[in-house]
Amino acid sequence: LKSLSEIVEEYIVQQIDHGVNLVQLFEAMGSYISEELYTEVCLPYLCEIVRNVKRRRPEYPVMVFVRGGSYTMETLSEVGVDVVTLDGSVELEEVRNRLGSCVVQGCFDPKTLITSGAGIE
Repeated sequence: LKSLSEIVEEYIVQQIDHGVNLVQLFEAMGSYISEELYTEVCLPYLCEIVRNVKRRRPEYPVMVFVRGGSYTMETLSEVGVDVVTLDGSVELEEVRNRLGSCVVQGCFDPKTLITSGAGIE
């Protein structure tokens, strides 16, 4: 995972150097392993990527999404993520109570679009 995180970091820096305005780390498989295992094995590398990218290109915003990983939001906010993207597994009010002023995106369950549509305006 160390080698992979170094490759991802360099890839992100190269994207920035070639003109992107914002980067997002998208962890689509986070919901497939336990919270304990993700926190112990994966999260430290994700945080390392963010810290290193922010150290190398501090003026560029970094967004992070961990599907099913709302338990990571405080750690991600503390490590310097500019925008925490969340899935629909957590209520926005809970997020605000836990994160305060950190920018948040998401908190919407797309299944709502294919159900009755109640509550969508």
